[in-house]
Amino acid sequence: MERSIDLNALRTFVAAIELGGLAKAARYLSMPKSTVSRHVAKLEQQLGTALVTRDQNGIELTAIGRSLFDTAHGGIDSFQGIGALFSKKDKVTRGAVRIKAPRIFGRGFLPQILSEFCSQYPLVSIEVTLSDRIFDPEDDRIDISFCVGISVPASLDAWELGMLDAKLYAAPSYLQKATIEAPSDLCDYAILSNLCGTSLRGRWLMRTAAGKEFQLDFAPKLETNETDFLLAAALDGLGIARLPTFVADPHLASGKLIPVLPEWTIDRHKVSLAAKSGIRTQAIEQFIEFCTSRIRTQIAGI
Repeated sequence: MERSIDLNALRTFVAAIELGGLAKAARYLSMPKSTVSRHVAKLEQQLGTALVTRDQNGIELTAIGRSLFDTAHGGIDSFQGIGALFSKKDKVTRGAVRIKAPRIFGRGFLPQILSEFCSQYPLVSIEVTLSDRIFDPEDDRIDISFCVGISVPASLDAWELGMLDAKLYAAPSYLQKATIEAPSDLCDYAILSNLCGTSLRGRWLMRTAAGKEFQLDFAPKLETNETDFLLAAALDGLGIARLPTFVADPHLASGKLIPVLPEWTIDRHKVSLAAKSGIRTQAIEQFIEFCTSRIRTQIAGI
């Protein structure tokens, strides 16, 4: 009986053996080590046999793994040569990319990035769905998903893009008579809380870059799961709001918001890009490459 083999998993396996380990292959392929390990495990599952043995010193090929590597090594080179042949014939990336992103991330981050991508790849069409639901691996209507503050399902390929912080902000009108010098002072003021994030309702674990921590228990003036609503309340002077830094930044520049205890962070959200495993179109691959570079640079600059 013929067995179906994922060529991406096979390519990852060959890279891991050529380079001498999963970590080196991960760096070379610009993907997490866990994804490399998952590709190798997937290949083993598809073939129904162990290809490598794993210990603290790395990986070693089994006899069957050695045979597969010796056979596949030249084949992978051939496939790459065929790809290069077609890329020379048609250098223009074309196709469609269907993206899913959390609503606030989509409105705050994506427009500029998509504008730059579409300018560079004019024959690629983009479809964007904004939703706070987790990417369903079985959803054939989505090619790529941005995940913020959640774990990426193990069945997907993932690229970590960085960390986003949430801090405290308020309108100048609200802070006119305020004296806030330490987290404990916040209990005397109206707190506007976002129900999203890792903090518990009515409780924030605040941290500084130097490692100081403070647990703030409070009775919120306003709670909402909609960041845009929370931002509007803060701009209207209703109280002190916990907001993602990339949401607040434009309003700091205009003077409509002021940081409150800026050395303290309330939440840190991991941002990842997720895509289905397997062979992907050139348009999808180009979008992944473009976004991982562009967003990592942008997040690092926040």
